[in-house]
Amino acid sequence: AFKDCTRLERISIPDTVSDIGWGIVQGTPWLDNQTEEFVIAGKGFLLAYTGADATVTIPDTVSTIGGYAFEGCTTLENVVMPDSVQTIDAFAFLNCSRLHQVQFPAHLKTIGEYAFHWCTALEEVQIPDTVTTVGNHGFSYCRSLKSISLPAGLTQISNTLFQGCTSLEELQIPDGVQVIYNYAFDGCSQLRKITLPESVEEIGSNAFSGCTALKRLVILNPACRIYDAEKTVEPSVRINGYAASTAQIYAQKYQRSFHALDRKRGDMNGDDVVDTSDQFDLMYLCARRGAGIPVDITAAQTYCADYNQDGVIDTTDIFELMYYLAMRGAGVLVEDPENDEDD
Repeated sequence: AFKDCTRLERISIPDTVSDIGWGIVQGTPWLDNQTEEFVIAGKGFLLAYTGADATVTIPDTVSTIGGYAFEGCTTLENVVMPDSVQTIDAFAFLNCSRLHQVQFPAHLKTIGEYAFHWCTALEEVQIPDTVTTVGNHGFSYCRSLKSISLPAGLTQISNTLFQGCTSLEELQIPDGVQVIYNYAFDGCSQLRKITLPESVEEIGSNAFSGCTALKRLVILNPACRIYDAEKTVEPSVRINGYAASTAQIYAQKYQRSFHALDRKRGDMNGDDVVDTSDQFDLMYLCARRGAGIPVDITAAQTYCADYNQDGVIDTTDIFELMYYLAMRGAGVLVEDPENDEDD
C-alpha cells in the first residue's frame, strides 16, 4: 500500500484495523525511523522487526507476523512465537539464512506463501495440527531441512512447497491431504520413500521430478489422477499401487517399475499363492496367444502374467516362473520377486 513511498514520514494505523497486507511500509522513512525493535500496528500486526538479535521472542501482543516482517534478517538464528500468533504471512522470514530453529505457537492456523523460502539453515520443522494452510513455496529451498512434521488438518501440498529441499530425507503425508500440487517435491534429491494416503486424489506436474534418491512412491488411491507427463515421477522411482490402478497405467506408459500391493507377480488366479496352477494358467494364456486365439484378461492378470516385468508377456515369463517354483520346491533359497529390502 505504501511501499517505497520515500517521503512518507508519518503514519497512524489504529487498533481497529483487522487486516494489513504484506510489506505495506517497506522502503519508507517512517519505518527507518522506528526506535522499537517490534513495529506493531492494528490488531496485533507485526509489520517489521528492526533488531539484530540471534534469538528473538515475539511479544504476546502479536497475532499476525506480517509479510516481509523478518525478510533478510541474517542475524536471526532462533525465533519463539507466543500462543497469540495465529498467522505467519507471506514472505515473513524470506532469506533468513541463519535461522535454524522455529518454535511455532499452539494456535497457529496459517503459514503464507514463501514464508520460509531460502531459510537455508533450517533443519527440522514441526508444524502444529492447528495449521490448515501452508502456502506455495512455503519451505522451498530450505536446503538443510531434513525432516518436517506436517499437520493433521492439511488438505493440500501446495505448489513448490518443498522444491529444492535437497536434504529432506523423510516426510509423512497426513490422511486428509487431497492434492499434491505442481513441483511440490521437485529437486528433493535425498527423499527416499513417500506414501500418499488414499485421500490423495491428484498429483500435479513435476511433483516428484528431481527426486533422484526416491526408491518407492506408494499411491494408495487406485483412482488418483496423475499428471500425464514423463517428469511427474523420476524414471528411477518404483511405483507401488493397486493392480489396474492409475498408478499402474502411469507406470506402464512411462516404463516405470511397478509393484502391485494387492497381487503377487505370477498369481494368475488371484488366490494370493504362487504355485503350479498359476504356471499352468500362464502357459495356457501364452499358448492361446501364440495360436492367434483372442484372450480377454484383466489388468490385474496382465500385471501378474508379466512375471519379469519387461512389459511383454511371453515364454520368458513362463520360464522364470517355472524356475522360481522349481527352486523353491527344491528348498533352494531364491529371491522372491515380491520381497524388497525397503518393505
